[in-house]
Amino acid sequence: MATIFHVCVPALMFGVMVHWLAVTVATGVSVGAPPDDFFRAGQDWGFPPLHPLRVREDGYRYVRACLRHVLRHAGVVRIDHIIGLHRRYLVPQGMTADRGLQSFGRKGMTLSSVWAT
Repeated sequence: MATIFHVCVPALMFGVMVHWLAVTVATGVSVGAPPDDFFRAGQDWGFPPLHPLRVREDGYRYVRACLRHVLRHAGVVRIDHIIGLHRRYLVPQGMTADRGLQSFGRKGMTLSSVWAT
């Protein structure tokens, strides 16, 4: 029987590895969610987003390391919020979540681009 792991894309951006690979995260902003009917003030999740250009320049080293670690232990991996590799809601430091902005990568990070590297 295969072990199933659930990996949330934002979880890739937490922990010690963010500090080891600080060059791949954007500074001055955190990831969140825009205002909606359930959270009218929006959400600020308090962790830095991966910087799409720096991550690509680094050969997706951080993302690949996270996925390799999970795949060592799992027979199946479910990746939740995968769209977060392509678009993010960013909240500038010192501002409230309702003042954030949606960020779309022209050439977003995709799993195929990560594994092709």
